Amino acid sequence: MTGQMELLFDGPAYDADRDQARLTGQCRRVFAAMADQQWYTISELERMLPGDSSNSITAQFRHLRKDRFGAHTVNRRYISNGLFEYQLIPAEGFDIASFGGAESASASNGSSGVGSAATRTPKEW
Repeated sequence: MTGQMELLFDGPAYDADRDQARLTGQCRRVFAAMADQQWYTISELERMLPGDSSNSITAQFRHLRKDRFGAHTVNRRYISNGLFEYQLIPAEGFDIASFGGAESASASNGSSGVGSAATRTPKEW
């Protein structure tokens, strides 16, 4: 996949003029934050992505799984007491640069699991 990918959102409350730029930015920020394929809790992602709520982050997980958003894998694993971690695996052959900004967050600090996000913060997009 080459070139810049246009993200096509829809839904009964969706208004392209109002929502396209905001949702595109959210989806790209979530992708960029998780492109290192590490495991993150929603709380960790909220700290990494100030201004993006847990509902917005999980909505972007659903988008990222869709064919028109790249058909990426978003894994989920249970930790304890209702806590889950999530991992993004970009689709095979997917050009991360086509998603805009993703390459800025692809470096890992070598740790994984709960608490690993504290030392990583994505660049401004």
